[in-house]
Amino acid sequence: MKLLAVSPYIPWPLHGGPQLRIFNLMSQLTQRGHDVVLLAGQNRDAPGDKHPLRTVFSRIELFPVDMRSRGVVASRSLVSRSSYPFTRY
Repeated sequence: MKLLAVSPYIPWPLHGGPQLRIFNLMSQLTQRGHDVVLLAGQNRDAPGDKHPLRTVFSRIELFPVDMRSRGVVASRSLVSRSSYPFTRY
């Protein structure tokens, strides 16, 4: 089965919970024979050909992310009906 994983950021390096969760879940799906494509926000350079993410994802596509200050976004989410993640991403 072809699957699309969408993330607001590239799930690397594996230093935090969200990155580990995305990486491990998608690794398990790949090991079970699924074709997983990653669509991620471009918060750093694209992973190279020999990057460990290439063993999990058959293709990695990036989209631009507005890197506004977190403080500004957090302030906006306090006075709006939208949640912080919705306002940020």
